[in-house]
Amino acid sequence: MSSRTLTFIALLASIVLFVPVAHAATVSFSEPKATAAGSFAIEVTLNADAHAVNVVEGAIAIPTGLAIDSVTTAGSGFSLWPQTPQFVRADRSIEFSGGVPGGIPAQTSARLFTIFAHATEPGTFTLDASKVNAYENDGKGTKDTLTSKSLALKATVAGTAIAQRQVSGGVTSPLIAEIGSDSSLFDGKYFVSFYGGDAGSGVDHYLVQEGWYRKAVPASRYYVLQDQGRTVAVTVEAVDASGHSTKTTIPAAHPFAFVIPLLGVLAVLVAGFFLTRARLARRKKA
Repeated sequence: MSSRTLTFIALLASIVLFVPVAHAATVSFSEPKATAAGSFAIEVTLNADAHAVNVVEGAIAIPTGLAIDSVTTAGSGFSLWPQTPQFVRADRSIEFSGGVPGGIPAQTSARLFTIFAHATEPGTFTLDASKVNAYENDGKGTKDTLTSKSLALKATVAGTAIAQRQVSGGVTSPLIAEIGSDSSLFDGKYFVSFYGGDAGSGVDHYLVQEGWYRKAVPASRYYVLQDQGRTVAVTVEAVDASGHSTKTTIPAAHPFAFVIPLLGVLAVLVAGFFLTRARLARRKKA
């Protein structure tokens, strides 16, 4: 494990609460779903057991014959990625390191990321997560005992693949968005973090809009607020591969904060207007 990952685990360990040690977590794969682009999508999921898990890292082996089109963390339950999931061709593996402050709660499941791939030749292929590690949310970064479930794929022709057996179901999740600040992130500025919003087909992208007058802009895992005074509401929208969307809005923390400076500006303008009229009146009398 890299020094960066160790540092990351230590950082999370310093900000989480103790959770008793229990049984092992599981990393599993969903049944592949065909996409409009002709490839298929596979969700990689963490299934927590009787305790919370806050860091998962490692590598997923990709067999020859499968081509990785992309890997996305859209819809992931993990909000911090010191190493974003990426396909390393030399090792034929998807390597990653992700975490979430507070951990994934016990007895729940959360998506890690989604793999988009296609077969380059007919055959049977197996995705293997045996080199993935998980760490408990116990305040110490204790390595958890992790089990994994492989997924066998059978491709009858190049460019397609179907599940030979389903190992775990897809994860649907509500759209969660929160505003926070941390002295170690973004120079201490307020930012919004978000995940979820998947209705079953996978999240394609997110959009963030500040107030009603600003344009919604694409965002990945975080978005640093332009309005650091938090005087306007922030809306986060999750859009799936079919174009359907889910929105959630975070109310403004100080919706009337702009009124005081606005009144000050108006007072200056009104005072200037009357002073100007008074000067003009004096000149006319003179």
